Amino acid sequence: MTALKCPKSAKIFNWFSKIIVPQNVIQAEELFKIYEDVERDCVNCAYSLKYTLVYANTLPKLFLLKEDKSKMFDSHCHLQDKRIYTHIDSVLERARLSGVNYMQCCGTKESDWADAASIGSLHNSVICAFGVHPWYVDSLSVDWDIILKKYLSDNPNAAVGEIGLDYAINNRNDDRQKIIFTRQLDIAQAMKRPVSIHCRKAWGDLVSILKKRDGLPYGGMVHSYSGSPDLIKTLENLGCYISFSGSILNENAKRSHQSLKMVSPDKLLAETDSPDMLPYQCEALFNEPSNLPVIIRKMAEILGESEERIALLTLENGRRLFMKAQGYAQC
Repeated sequence: MTALKCPKSAKIFNWFSKIIVPQNVIQAEELFKIYEDVERDCVNCAYSLKYTLVYANTLPKLFLLKEDKSKMFDSHCHLQDKRIYTHIDSVLERARLSGVNYMQCCGTKESDWADAASIGSLHNSVICAFGVHPWYVDSLSVDWDIILKKYLSDNPNAAVGEIGLDYAINNRNDDRQKIIFTRQLDIAQAMKRPVSIHCRKAWGDLVSILKKRDGLPYGGMVHSYSGSPDLIKTLENLGCYISFSGSILNENAKRSHQSLKMVSPDKLLAETDSPDMLPYQCEALFNEPSNLPVIIRKMAEILGESEERIALLTLENGRRLFMKAQGYAQC
């Protein structure tokens, strides 16, 4: 049993431990109010109390869900991918039960923008983004940028993404990637939207492009960061937030661990990149947002912080960057 430091907390815990699981909302609400009294005395005791009781099945799900409401923000995923889209409701329910109440769903090509828009319109927990991933720059229609602007206009809370540069793929056209990337940055700036950036082995060109534009006036994130720790401050100064995914769980990913330590607290984000980037050594057919707590736990371990602090920090940062239009400048 977890030791509680505050006498009042210990007394309430002894009372709680004798209670049978409440069967109605009124009783559950009363329990939650008592828990809030404990939290005012000592936050650490409150978390010890909550998790001890939940794991012992002494409290109802409502208690955990209410206290952890909006606890985590998955800053980059692809819910429109067919592996997820065909059973989106169950995926989102698992995310909610895991404490992931906000997700940024990024389109990657013209053909998946409609599905991303549909998910965003049906689920308040999902914020859309529309963009052309560097893998798909050669499959665009003549009017692709006009279509992109129409999606953004119809979805005023949407970001621009996933966009960027990828020099790690074969048979690529670097100039074409830069043209499409720059055009999307132009659209984002004109429409006052943040961006979600993909970058692999193209860090020099990415920094050069952003510097020529004096950075990102409406902000943006570099998702699943794989660059050098030395680049972090440069990217932050250009308006970038830095996000980490399931690869951070790999103990051999020393450079990523060092990069994580370099990120300013107000620029840190966490993501799953679902359905890809399955957390290291996690066995499943595909990744999904409900795995975000595992990633945040590892980030907290590397940073020497509590899981709760990293969860709240990345939540606040994600909402500040991607939900300004919805009135969430601050949590």
